[in-house]
Amino acid sequence: MTFFPPWSIVIMETSYSPKMAPADEMLVTRQELSIRWRCSLSTIKRLQADGILTPLKIGANSVRYRMSDILEAERKAEMCATATAS
Repeated sequence: MTFFPPWSIVIMETSYSPKMAPADEMLVTRQELSIRWRCSLSTIKRLQADGILTPLKIGANSVRYRMSDILEAERKAEMCATATAS
């Protein structure tokens, strides 16, 4: 499997599509998300099983996550961390 860093996705979208999707609608792979969050792929799968992440099935074995869902999960985690620290 070939890994494309997140910035190359934007480059590919601009090359092939005259109209770019907003950043919130960008789709991210498990591997890209694990790099962003600095965690393992099994942690991403567990968060999906717990309902924290909502997957989009692309084909038989491919899963993507919406950037808007990722940002929402990050915002909720930050709010919990802030509340715990107070």
